[in-house]
Amino acid sequence: MAGKTTYTLDIAQAGTALRKIPIESIKDVRSLGIDLLLVFGSGGQILLREGALEALVHPQRRLQFSDGVLTLQQIFTQSERFDFFNNDSSAPNGPGGDAQHLAASPEAGVVASYPFGV
Repeated sequence: MAGKTTYTLDIAQAGTALRKIPIESIKDVRSLGIDLLLVFGSGGQILLREGALEALVHPQRRLQFSDGVLTLQQIFTQSERFDFFNNDSSAPNGPGGDAQHLAASPEAGVVASYPFGV
């Protein structure tokens, strides 16, 4: 996944797409409203439509990556930023804006340190 392209996928579509991507390439995970945003070291992103909601409803749902399997719960609990109130797709850098916008938001807070990537 190269460049700063953002792909939007349903959880069902993600099963096929993520099989080509190694877990170790995930740099950041963000919860944006009911969606999950996977940010990769290359700058590319995958927005899992309703991924955060799905992680709460079906936490044991498994996603296959090229180098292993993670449950939605494992991915969700690694989300670094929550932006339930500012899910604005017109903001700079796509859904929810950039990391500075999220960090400056009073509703945003650091939830957990992120173990994937650098």
